[in-house]
Amino acid sequence: MSWDKEYIKLPHSYVLEVADEKFFKRARKELPSVLQFLQDNGEIKGYSLDNAAMLGDKDKGFVLGRLVYRTDTYVETTPLLDAYLIWLDEEGENNNDRK
Repeated sequence: MSWDKEYIKLPHSYVLEVADEKFFKRARKELPSVLQFLQDNGEIKGYSLDNAAMLGDKDKGFVLGRLVYRTDTYVETTPLLDAYLIWLDEEGENNNDRK
């Protein structure tokens, strides 16, 4: 194991709870892109995706999705994730590459 790499503490923990299954699946897929964007632009120095879980029951199916992640500095990613998903939807609607 190499100890010469810089270690970044990630003291800020977040739990994003989502009651919509489609939004949860998209958030789980796209949250790493949002966090990587923040890191690439110097907003944060590091991040970690700790856990993603879907909670449900036999009768209702999907009940709640929960994403757990950490960052080195405080940053509210929920508005960024919302804006990113809206942008992705608009890009899909404006895409003329249909066959």
